[in-house]
Amino acid sequence: MKIIIHSKYGRFEGKEDTFDQEKYDGISSFLNGIAKWNYICFETKDGEIFLTKAMIDDSIIELVK
Repeated sequence: MKIIIHSKYGRFEGKEDTFDQEKYDGISSFLNGIAKWNYICFETKDGEIFLTKAMIDDSIIELVK
């Protein structure tokens, strides 16, 4: 399971984690309210990615099982 962010700045993949339905549901619920946030940070295999409100609004965030 991982998060993939598609934006005009590129495609960013979060760290892969083993699938757990409860964790997946929690992340999905969190992502449903992400448009309200001013910024967010995601961990990738190479470090972290930070998205501002404008970047969040202009991105597609995919949660892959």
